[in-house]
Amino acid sequence: MAAFRIDQNTVMAGNKEVQVLSLKGQVDMTVVPELEKKLTGLIEGGHYHLVCAMGELEYVSSAGLGVLLRIHRRLEKEGGRISLADVPEEILHVLKVLGFHHIVRVYPDVNTAVQATVACAVDTPLHRG
Repeated sequence: MAAFRIDQNTVMAGNKEVQVLSLKGQVDMTVVPELEKKLTGLIEGGHYHLVCAMGELEYVSSAGLGVLLRIHRRLEKEGGRISLADVPEEILHVLKVLGFHHIVRVYPDVNTAVQATVACAVDTPLHRG
């Protein structure tokens, strides 16, 4: 089991900054407070466009999904968005079973997620398989 880690990178999309957070390891209830603090801190710092790159994530607990949902709702009120990118198949399956992908947008890669996160047009969630 890999230790949980968040790597952050700022990407420009047009004239907007997008914070790309690469989540690595496992998001279980022991690290949920760290994840929530990081995401909340970004919003409080004026960052309203977030992408969670999940390619190196092994597991997300229901508590972790709850954090993502709360952040999504908060960003909606601020005119921002959180998107997920490069979600491993096992995690994507869980998101689909729960219908989570209909609430928080899921994209095949970080670049697509970054562009969609700042776009004004309404988009549709990714559907694999």
